[in-house]
Amino acid sequence: MNSRRWLFVAACASALAVSGAPAGSSAPSGPVIGPAENFPNASPFDDRAAPSAYSLNDGLYTNGWGVSSPGEIVGVHAFEAVGGIDVLSSISCKWRTAVSNGTPARVFVWQDTGTGTFPGARLLHEQSITIQNSGTQIRNVYALSKGVVVSGRFYVGCAVPIAANQYPLATLAQAQAPGSVYVGATMPGPFNAASVNPSDFVDESSSWTLTLRAEGMNTGFTYQGRLSVESVNYTGSADLRFELFDAPIGGNSLGPVQELSGVAVSAGVFTVQVPQALSTFVNRPGNLWVEVSATTPSGNAAGWTHLTPRTPLAPAPMANAASVASKALSVDWSAVTNRPLGTSAWTAVSNGIVAPEAVGIGVGAPASPFHVRSSNQTNLALFDSDASAGTWVHFRNTGEGGRDWSLISSGPGNTEGAGKLMFFDGGAPTVRMTLDTGGNLGVGTTSPIARLHVEGGPSFYQFMVRTSDGGGTWAHLHNTGTGGRQWSLVSTGTANTEGAGSFLIRDSTAGLARLTIMPSGNVGINTSTPEKALTVNGTVQIMNGQALAFGTVGNGLGTAENTDLMALFRVNVASGLSQNVSELRLVIGDDNATNPNVYDSFIIGTNPGGGWNPTFHFRSDGFAFKPGGGSWAAISDPRAKHDVTPLTGTLDKLLTLRGYRFFYNDDIVGSGRGLAGPQIGLMADEVERIFPDWVTRDVNGLRSVSERATTALMVEALRDLRREKDEAVSRLTRENEELRARLERLEKKLEIAK
Repeated sequence: MNSRRWLFVAACASALAVSGAPAGSSAPSGPVIGPAENFPNASPFDDRAAPSAYSLNDGLYTNGWGVSSPGEIVGVHAFEAVGGIDVLSSISCKWRTAVSNGTPARVFVWQDTGTGTFPGARLLHEQSITIQNSGTQIRNVYALSKGVVVSGRFYVGCAVPIAANQYPLATLAQAQAPGSVYVGATMPGPFNAASVNPSDFVDESSSWTLTLRAEGMNTGFTYQGRLSVESVNYTGSADLRFELFDAPIGGNSLGPVQELSGVAVSAGVFTVQVPQALSTFVNRPGNLWVEVSATTPSGNAAGWTHLTPRTPLAPAPMANAASVASKALSVDWSAVTNRPLGTSAWTAVSNGIVAPEAVGIGVGAPASPFHVRSSNQTNLALFDSDASAGTWVHFRNTGEGGRDWSLISSGPGNTEGAGKLMFFDGGAPTVRMTLDTGGNLGVGTTSPIARLHVEGGPSFYQFMVRTSDGGGTWAHLHNTGTGGRQWSLVSTGTANTEGAGSFLIRDSTAGLARLTIMPSGNVGINTSTPEKALTVNGTVQIMNGQALAFGTVGNGLGTAENTDLMALFRVNVASGLSQNVSELRLVIGDDNATNPNVYDSFIIGTNPGGGWNPTFHFRSDGFAFKPGGGSWAAISDPRAKHDVTPLTGTLDKLLTLRGYRFFYNDDIVGSGRGLAGPQIGLMADEVERIFPDWVTRDVNGLRSVSERATTALMVEALRDLRREKDEAVSRLTRENEELRARLERLEKKLEIAK
């Protein structure tokens, strides 16, 4: 490789080593400024977009500076140029969450004038920027519109217009040398960077420092010349422009125009460092020419004057060794030889290198911009870090609606705890999903307490499983322990036997649908084809419910006709004479015997051929009917009986009983065990002495009479009456016959007497 340097290359700028200075932890007097409250939930992220091996102001911001009144907050860092002189290409910083993205801001570069303090510095460059990635811990790199030459001590700053009690300047808990960090405010603003008011600033010297950083171009050439105005050597400040060409006249421009402002000229002599990419000087077959333009004094708006002729830059053979040394610091990737055919050279940029095509590792023909192929089965790619803030892999889409996402292996410095795998949304910023060390997955939470823990989410969709498969959408719940079972939640498709659109709770171990909800709303238990709103294949048990109701429940019992409540109620009675008694009540409306013309009914019947055939009719007024007539039947076949004994003395027993007219007590009527109004019946104590099997007692000793086998008693009583009648008739007949015989004897005697 034929590397050549040029005659006027007297010195090349090194990579800028920048460091911060400590910031104060208490508010100064004058403009009220100070750090915000600690920020423990700051997202631990530094994408290293502009790494600098010499930077000390690195790490996670944990606090922020702001003002108590509307104005403009200003932060400044002091640095020392590496090698005594450098050319700045960009300024970077992080923004705390006090202000939103898109807020306008400014960055500055000042040159120290020998005082060693910022208030006496000279402004070199001012540039407008906008705040980006607020609160995300992402370092924002702002490329300067021109290379800014600095020497010795210089200052980098930023200013943000803000409302009261906003804290945009991110700070780090790192110690810096006193007098290296300046924080100030102008209220209401704006801050005048060209004329610094010392009273607006406080020299902070404690353990807090800003995240401001500067980057150098790391290459260029030194140009020394003489400037005269109308044949008189010029003394003062001037603005100079430098542009490289490959010919003394015309030709091609070899790089961007570099403008240097405020160049000091003494008796016509000036010396400047001109920034230029290293690739401009490598492998050039001939000389280069520098075209210089000037305007005096600095900032003169009258226009630029081209200095003619162009100055040649001749190669310097002694610079060959310097070329090799510079490549040890920054490889000139565009000069790499023996590249694969058809590929373009890599390009050196301020923060690294860029491949214009694909990069392949272990593969001859990359199939994507970055293609890695390896036989390593367990470690194809590795992102390794011992950072307390974890190991971060950043994914950014800069298109419309795009977003920053990060994959994080958390460390001890993360608020979520070490060892977790997290998906971080840099646009929010917040952690969207977490996998903890126990294998629990959390969505919307960083502390999952179950294998899948979903916290919050939209009103209707906290969790969704969605497919277009004809076999349905299945979610399986499988317990593999002893006695465990596999259950499935199924949204059926066209290929399911239940038809598309049903929801099943399926016992997959048995292969049966235990619960089915049809698109019509019909629900089936142990059946997949429910014909009604509720179809149960098996026994129904109501454990703790009060009622099984039919129709509108309304206000309990209902009031309007034709909307009366029809229901079965279970009631546990715990008062009066029926304590500790359970009742199953059939409610058939709200009508009663006080209105004999209105009643509700409970009817038992059959439905042959769709026609209604009532067989039993129970009315709410207390009447009951058998439309077909006849009495209630009891089994009486002799084959169903044993130890049969005829009844005796039945008539005498019945005649022992007495009938009464009476009224039921109010509590009996209220409990539904007796009717209101005058009643006729027996007394249980009298019945109990004659027919003890007719009388029963409840748990409270309250007696009830159940007239059992009354027909049989009546038959036997009639038999007793018939027997008594027959005996009386037989006795009277005998007596009559005896009287007739006596009469006949008397008549015969009377006839004899005549």
